[in-house]
Amino acid sequence: MKKLLCLALASLVTMPLHAEDRMISAGFGVTEIIYALGAQDKLVGADFTSRHLIEGNEDIAQLGLHVRLSAEGVMALHPTHLIGTDEMGPQTAITQIAKSGVEVVTIPSRQHVPQLLSRIDTLAEVMGHPTEAKQLKQSVTSEIEKLEHKQCQTKPKAIFFMLDRSGATRVGGADTAIDTIITLAGAINPAQAHFKGYRSTSMEAMLEMQPDYILVSQRAWDMYQSTDKILDKLPVLKSTPAGINKNILVVPSGALLGGFGLASIEVAKELNQTFCSQ
Repeated sequence: MKKLLCLALASLVTMPLHAEDRMISAGFGVTEIIYALGAQDKLVGADFTSRHLIEGNEDIAQLGLHVRLSAEGVMALHPTHLIGTDEMGPQTAITQIAKSGVEVVTIPSRQHVPQLLSRIDTLAEVMGHPTEAKQLKQSVTSEIEKLEHKQCQTKPKAIFFMLDRSGATRVGGADTAIDTIITLAGAINPAQAHFKGYRSTSMEAMLEMQPDYILVSQRAWDMYQSTDKILDKLPVLKSTPAGINKNILVVPSGALLGGFGLASIEVAKELNQTFCSQ
């Protein structure tokens, strides 16, 4: 009887080791919430877009981009879960990872506040942090309400331009994280009325929008590194209020990845101070 009891106790002691969660996060928008929930101790890996969040944490391996995951690289970390937005891929790798026994949790990357709150709930359930989720959602709701009460008396027009090395340009329209950011910050996104998502647009259309502010990503700024060089790539904008006053603002790339997220709120707060101080 004593021998059986000892065996039973031994199994209880060792069980958590076998049941230990080993999570991999794929996408900045997912990783930032995991950190905000205080659940990062369960992470064994995170993708390239999360590199600034995991910097200095030797227990979390850095993987490739969330859209180009390697099945072998993921499985080498022996994870129990792979958590990412619906942007993670390629699908062949995700399927292979799931077939290996890893639980794949896919969270929709949406562009509005209600979906952010839903994302927090989903991640809290997976990570086992319901109390922290309640506190985080209260904080998010409070910050959004403050922004909604700090709207500019005269709303400026702001347009986000996605630039690449080839000089190709896409503009952020409706149903994008940047559109929600601009609106919360107290400005108007003229592209919102014309299309959804990110689209190429004509020089004439850019000129007609007459932006007061031009927004670019940190990545674009790192490529061009000056207001003049960006305007040289978009010469038609030199005659707009934004171009004349050289009002070009940089948006951290993390605020645009994986849907509207916690970093997006911080950017909206900073932009609000700029937009409404004029």
